[in-house]
Amino acid sequence: CLAQTQEELASLPTEILSAPKRLPPEIGLEEPCTCFDNAAIAGDSITYFLFQWESKTNYLGDMLFLARGGVSMNGFVYRSKNIYYKGKEMHLEDAIAKSQVERVYFLMGSNDIQSKNQRPHLFENWDIMLERIREKSPDVELVLLSNIPLYGNDEEAKSEKFQNHNSMIEEYNIQLKQYAEENGCLYLDLCYYVLDHQGRMPEMYSQGSYHMNEAGCLNWMKILRHYAQYELEGGTLS
Repeated sequence: CLAQTQEELASLPTEILSAPKRLPPEIGLEEPCTCFDNAAIAGDSITYFLFQWESKTNYLGDMLFLARGGVSMNGFVYRSKNIYYKGKEMHLEDAIAKSQVERVYFLMGSNDIQSKNQRPHLFENWDIMLERIREKSPDVELVLLSNIPLYGNDEEAKSEKFQNHNSMIEEYNIQLKQYAEENGCLYLDLCYYVLDHQGRMPEMYSQGSYHMNEAGCLNWMKILRHYAQYELEGGTLS
């Protein structure tokens, strides 16, 4: 506990408040990893940044990345933006089916949340996408990841837009966990490890407002590896 009251917390130096609230799991990333050999991760530019760092390290083994900047659930549903798989552009559900992966992790929703027109229909679009995916890949296991908050310095964080976005991310994550439980999906709380003491993305993980840098992506890889090992030892995601 850093402080006994909110006033004491607010008076602490910025470098303390902007540090990660929780340490990542202790995982030796250099050890060979086969946990994701039959898994994919789908997402927007946040996930694409992970792909860029992971491609330099191979810390997630043979995990398939189905990531593209600017994609959204709304875009997938209405076919305005698709995924590339083996050099060909195709619908997300087709890429999943062709890859024959057994599990797909999803970090989706950030671009939908930013759009006031798409935001109200986000879970309706989830319904449509899950139906399409399961129609073509009925046995695939789906893991929904909580979204991550924005980073902003003290001045940026005062803006109504910034505060509203992070509040919506927090609310969305609560709803997403319930949605996963009700729709036969697993849930992994990435956001739990990507918070500072003010509910923002920690400064040390930030590469701009929305994306994570190398340290943030290494943190993400540790989280994925940790929970994969947890499942191997008999635990379950919830």
